[in-house]
Amino acid sequence: MRYKMTTFARIHWVRVFISGFLAQISVFAFLIPFSLLYGEHSLLYAAPLASLLACFLFALWVGRRGDSLFVLHGALVGVVATLTFVVLTHGHPEAWPHIVAHALKILGGTLGGFVASRPRSRLNDAGLSRTLRDKKFSYKKALAIVSGLLAGWFLYERLGLDSSADFSTWKLYQGVALLGGIGLAGLFDEAWLIAVIGLSIAPTLIVGIKVFRHPAESMWPIALPMVFTLGFPAPLIGGGISRLLKRTKVPRIVYIGALTGALVVGAFWPNIQNAKRRKFETQTVPRLLKEIYDAEIVYRAQRPDGNFACDGSLLPGAAGTLGWDHGEGSMIKKYLRVQYYNIRLDCSNEIDPQSFRITASSNEGSIHAPVLSMNETGKLVVVPWPPKGPNTR
Repeated sequence: MRYKMTTFARIHWVRVFISGFLAQISVFAFLIPFSLLYGEHSLLYAAPLASLLACFLFALWVGRRGDSLFVLHGALVGVVATLTFVVLTHGHPEAWPHIVAHALKILGGTLGGFVASRPRSRLNDAGLSRTLRDKKFSYKKALAIVSGLLAGWFLYERLGLDSSADFSTWKLYQGVALLGGIGLAGLFDEAWLIAVIGLSIAPTLIVGIKVFRHPAESMWPIALPMVFTLGFPAPLIGGGISRLLKRTKVPRIVYIGALTGALVVGAFWPNIQNAKRRKFETQTVPRLLKEIYDAEIVYRAQRPDGNFACDGSLLPGAAGTLGWDHGEGSMIKKYLRVQYYNIRLDCSNEIDPQSFRITASSNEGSIHAPVLSMNETGKLVVVPWPPKGPNTR
C-alpha cells in the first residue's frame, strides 16, 4: 500500500492532464482541415493515425521533462486524451474508428513514454553539441509554427466564424487569440514570434483554402482582407504581453494556463452556443410569436372591418415597436430580425386581410434549425430539421 501511494504521489498529474487535453485538441485541429480537403470519409483512416501520433508526441514531451515512471506517464496521457473526447462529445455512442483511435491513444502514449525513458548519451564534443543545439532550435521553430497554425485553425473552426452574421464572435476570437498568443510566446521562448505568426495567419489561410476550392462562391477581395485585419493583431499583442511578462519571471504554468484557457473556450463554445440557441428556439421565439398573435387579435377587435394588420409596425403595444422593416420593392413593414431568427408576417390578402401567418426561420443558412409559425388560430407549428411534417403544440 505504501508503494502504491508513493507511486501515485510521483506522478506529475498537472502535466499529464494538460498534455492529454492538448493531444486530443491537436487531433481535432488536424482533422478539421483534413476533412475539408479530403471529405469526411477520410476521417475513418486519419482519426486513428492522428490519435496515435498526437499522444506519442505529447507523451514524449512529458517524459523528456520527467525523471521516472515514463511509461505510466505516457499511458496516462492517452487515457486523459480519451476522456477529453468522451466529455466533449457528451459520451454519445461511437463508431468503430473512434474505438480504435482510443486504443491507439493509449498505445501511442505508452510508446512515447517508453522512448522518453531510453538513456541519453552525453556528448562532450563542442562542435557536435553546437550542431545538436542548432538542430534542436530548428525543431523548436518547426514545432512552434505548427502549434500556432493548429491552435489558430482549431479556434477559427470551433467558434464558427464563417457562419457568424455579426462581429460578436470575432470579438470572442480576438480575446482567445490574445490568450493563445500569450501562452504560445511563453512556451516557445526563442521561437515565440514564429508561433505567434502561425496563430495570426491561420484564419487567413483557412479562408484562402476555401476560396481556392470554391472561387465562384466567395467574395475574396472583401473576405481575405477582412479576415486578415480581424485575425492578425490580437495574437501579436498577446505575444508582446508575454515578452513583458518574461521580464518579471512569471512561472511557466501561467503560459500553459493561458493557452489551455483559449483552447478550452474553443472546445466548449459550440456547446454553449447550442444551449443558448436551443433556449431561444424553445422559449424566446414561441413567446414572441404569441405576443405578435395577441397584438393581431387586439388590432382586429379595434377595427370595424375586422381585418388583421399586414404591417407589423401598425400593431398595438410592444409588438409594433420591435423594429419591423420592409423588403425590397415594398413599403409594408413585415420583416423582423431577432438574434438567430428572421420573422415574417404574411397575409393571404393584403387589401382585405382576414388571415395571417407569422413565420420564424433561422437567419444562418449553415445552421439546421426548426421553422416555427403561428396563424390566426393561435396554434404554434414547429417543423424540425430535416423536415418530416409539422408538429403542433
